[in-house]
Amino acid sequence: MNLEVFKDSDHLCRGLAEWITSLIEDTLRHKDKFALVLSGGNTPKKLHLLLASSPYKERIDWNKQPKAGSEQHPNQPIGCRPTHQIIEQHVADSLLPAADSPE
Repeated sequence: MNLEVFKDSDHLCRGLAEWITSLIEDTLRHKDKFALVLSGGNTPKKLHLLLASSPYKERIDWNKQPKAGSEQHPNQPIGCRPTHQIIEQHVADSLLPAADSPE
């Protein structure tokens, strides 16, 4: 087991984004699909935004992740949104003006 210590949350998220992206790329060299589950909410939002931005978004083929409703993963809770949808929502939310900010 390797232990990595990161300088701050920005470095941690970049390290995780690189690790996740590399793991997906490696998996797709040997398999047709990959499964990835990330928690929702605000805690991993920075990581979600990174995965949906360059250079990571170009390296991940989200079409190869099973989608809820089409190929339900046996351990996935019913009604759980696929990771790509959670990431897309976080990106969309970040582009909208805050409800309490003046326009």
